[in-house]
Amino acid sequence: MERRHFIARSALSLGAIAGARGGGLLHATSAFAADAAGQGTRPAPITDEERGTRIEKARRLMIQHGIDAMVLEGGTSMFYYTGVHWGNSERTFA
Repeated sequence: MERRHFIARSALSLGAIAGARGGGLLHATSAFAADAAGQGTRPAPITDEERGTRIEKARRLMIQHGIDAMVLEGGTSMFYYTGVHWGNSERTFA
């Protein structure tokens, strides 16, 4: 398949998916843009109770699968489990 045919078919596929979802892709994009501009509503912050639920689920799955430890680096995983925003750098922070 030539590259131009691949690109054309990919664009048609994405258009079909967006159309099948009732324009959901476009709606999500405009909602994100509105939120970024401060016009939308942001989700509520994660509560300590929900964060505790996440940790307990991770513990249960670790026991179930025989995993003894989990290493988190700075970024989204650390925030998901701890609520701490810690960016990545050239030095490992775990």
